[in-house]
Amino acid sequence: MATAYAAPMGATTSVTRSARPCRRHGGEGGVRLTRRARLLVLLVVAAAVVVLGPWRAIASAPEGAAPQGWSTVMVQPGDTLWTLAERVDPAGDPRVVVAQIKQANALSSSSITPGQVLAIPAS
Repeated sequence: MATAYAAPMGATTSVTRSARPCRRHGGEGGVRLTRRARLLVLLVVAAAVVVLGPWRAIASAPEGAAPQGWSTVMVQPGDTLWTLAERVDPAGDPRVVVAQIKQANALSSSSITPGQVLAIPAS
């Protein structure tokens, strides 16, 4: 069985900390990023700007108006969002353009009707 040590009566104990900084953690206690980590953070931020850039134009457009760099088209019989997307960007992925058209026109579904005016990316 272990016995506990008790300080003699009247004795005081104190804990002191070293005044010099710790080399292992940089001495400041903050987060320290390596060169590779800083580069990774920069690349992630740059990628976010590139990916989210077109959505900024959509969000800044007034209600009912086509975003800057976009045009409007009147839906014709037989048109679908998919065919409009393929017309706008034949070489691109139609799913991306369909999502942009739905976002810009506040469409909750993919159904459109002839005579409806939609904002689409300029081709």
